This record gives sequence, structure tokens and C-alpha cells, in this order.
Amino acid sequence: MLAHIFDQDVLVICCPSGISVGDRAAAAVQAEDLISGHPVRHVVVEILPGAVTPVVVSLVARIHRLCRASGITLAVAADSPEARRPMTANAAGCAPPLFTTRAEAVRQAREDHKLAS
Repeated sequence: MLAHIFDQDVLVICCPSGISVGDRAAAAVQAEDLISGHPVRHVVVEILPGAVTPVVVSLVARIHRLCRASGITLAVAADSPEARRPMTANAAGCAPPLFTTRAEAVRQAREDHKLAS
């Protein structure tokens, strides 16, 4: 259901369109397994075009909580303002950083790591 790739120490999780309420729990478990089963420092969630739904926003919030608890940074890549707006609507300043492209999110994650080292 969730596609993923590893870009060195960055796990990129792709949220496709069509994740339903019934799929949310399975997608969350899959994301948790990916994050906890691999030595990653950063996670980027890429929301593919047309995939922003309340279910995906909820899934990203769950991934964000997991990453924060594990000391892993999270960024979100979404291609349009319409896709990014729901990610920040109810975040009260706690939303993960948002980027237009996956490449920008991965680059920033690496840059933040260099600055912290």
C-alpha cells in the first residue's frame, strides 16, 4: 500500500491516492515497521498528487508522533498549496516542515543533520 525507498539514511514513504479509512491502520503499521526496522535518521513522507484526504492527514500525524518519540526528523513533500494546506490547518505550530518536492525535503534533512553534527 505505501511505497518506500531509501535515499542513504533517509526513508522516503510515498502516500498514494486511494488510502481509505479501512486501510489507515494497515498503512500506519506498515510505516511503523519501516521506521522501526531500519536505521534511519530522517523520514520524508511524500504525498502524491490527489492523495490528500483526511485519512492521509491522520496517517501523517501518526507518523510524525512516532518519529518525534524516536528522535527521527520528519518532513513532508506535497506538490501543491492545496495539498499542503490540510497538513497545517490544525497543527497549532506542531506540523512537520513542508516542501514542494521530495528532493527539497531530502536535501533539507541532510543539511539539518550536518548542522547538528
